[in-house]
Amino acid sequence: MNSHQEIGNIFSDYQRLKDPIISEFISSIPTNMSEAASTVLKSFSSENTIVKNRAVLKNKMKQFHLEANTLAKVVSEAIDLADQKETKILLAIHQPNLFAYSGVFKKIILLHALKSRIIEKDPTQKVISMFLIINHDFMGDFWTRVAEMPSIRSSGGVLELRYPVSTRNKWKMTCNSPPPSNIILGRWEKQIFHWIKNSSILDVTEKKAYMGKFDNFWKLVKDSHSRAKSYADFNSFLMSKIVNEIWKYDTLFVNLTELAEAFEDGFKFLISNYSYLANTLRDCEKTFDQYGIRKSVSSNSYLYAPIWLHCKCGSKAPSTFARIAEDTICSGNCMACKKEILLNFGNVTSPEITQETISNISPRAIPILLLLARELNTSCYVTGTGGSLQYTLVASKVFKALNINPPSVILWPSEDRYLGIGQKEALSHSEHTSKHEIRNYLETMHDTVEKQRSTIMPLIRERDLLIKKNLPLEQHLEKIFAIKENQRTIRTLMRKMKKVVNAIELRACIVDYAINYGIKDVESIWKLALQKNGDLFSPITFPNIVPVK
Repeated sequence: MNSHQEIGNIFSDYQRLKDPIISEFISSIPTNMSEAASTVLKSFSSENTIVKNRAVLKNKMKQFHLEANTLAKVVSEAIDLADQKETKILLAIHQPNLFAYSGVFKKIILLHALKSRIIEKDPTQKVISMFLIINHDFMGDFWTRVAEMPSIRSSGGVLELRYPVSTRNKWKMTCNSPPPSNIILGRWEKQIFHWIKNSSILDVTEKKAYMGKFDNFWKLVKDSHSRAKSYADFNSFLMSKIVNEIWKYDTLFVNLTELAEAFEDGFKFLISNYSYLANTLRDCEKTFDQYGIRKSVSSNSYLYAPIWLHCKCGSKAPSTFARIAEDTICSGNCMACKKEILLNFGNVTSPEITQETISNISPRAIPILLLLARELNTSCYVTGTGGSLQYTLVASKVFKALNINPPSVILWPSEDRYLGIGQKEALSHSEHTSKHEIRNYLETMHDTVEKQRSTIMPLIRERDLLIKKNLPLEQHLEKIFAIKENQRTIRTLMRKMKKVVNAIELRACIVDYAINYGIKDVESIWKLALQKNGDLFSPITFPNIVPVK
């Protein structure tokens, strides 16, 4: 299957809409690195660069890398380019999730490779790669606080590393939540240690080798932990350690909440033009619902203002606008303490934002993309294939409605095909050698159970009739018992095979990659695949590791 067909599959639902803006968005997505580089070069205009906003960005990038202790020479040199009018910013975005899964790191690999390709095409170009940490999301989000590894010895075939969050704290923002305690860090370390130690497919020498890779990774974890002032810091510092220290990349990290000052004019623009934004979101939602298209944008998002209001308790409030006389009042109730928060932006045509206000607001999902493009002149946005892609697709309509120049959108949806020690241990519990074979086997067992169900029901009705007539039951009961015993055996086997499938299909966290291949070699595998395949859709086959015993 070629790359254009792959794009067609990813966007098949949206192509049914026959919407010219969405169709143009889909057709603009590059299928290979050369196309991506050319697209960025064509679409950038330095006339759209607002230097004063870039200066804020530059300062906050430096602040992040100083705090993370990742301000290497190449990082510092890249930061120096951030506020220059001609500099192209290649952008990726993600939450500071616990030991983020591979897709987050592949975005960074793609950014770095794209930057190199652009400079190859034109050595005079000034380009930086930027990774924006969305550090204002809630702690209650599952992926924010849970990382997963394949484990046939764990419930459901998955080992979970969890940051415990109480009901009271689930609405706190990650930037206002404490880093994991030493006790929690020790618990995770012990879980992973035993995951390796108890593997049934490794001998003593192999376990020692994998423990060595884990120890190297955990040193980065401990160093990041020692510097972190918040939960968001802990995870983003670790990412920066991997990317800037181990991979030697010049990718620049920065926190969303630190950029409010750079977004001031953009916030005013969104407030003044809120009706266009809301109408576009409402029309999108109506159309998507009409065609039965799944969306990640929250229902009735058009009813809310484009900003969150931060609360003193460490949480935030979704907000709405109201006109009172000549004033534009933004209000909302905090998700945690339920306190009402009010901000007066004054006249809607020329909103007023004070220094105190700017530090207590942040943009919602789609407005983040709008502000980055309008205020920082981002050239390219690397998205994933999940919820972020759906946000980006809706945003394409909003960019048009608000007459904002959109960045080029690029994705790398390639599948990682690899069997690490967790996946191979899971396979050792099955006679089958692939998830396809196991799935077929599960379907066969499910059909058998259903057939037996249709067989046993008439027998039960006969049994009830024999009881009414007071006739002998022994032989009849033996038949029913034999079928039920067989059903129990099959169901037990099905549960076991589902655990195997869960383990081998899991999109594992970066810890799994670090232990199986070493954090440095993982980068080489991804980068080589990107260079070798040329296109952005080919699956990546990882080298084989230990044999299944």
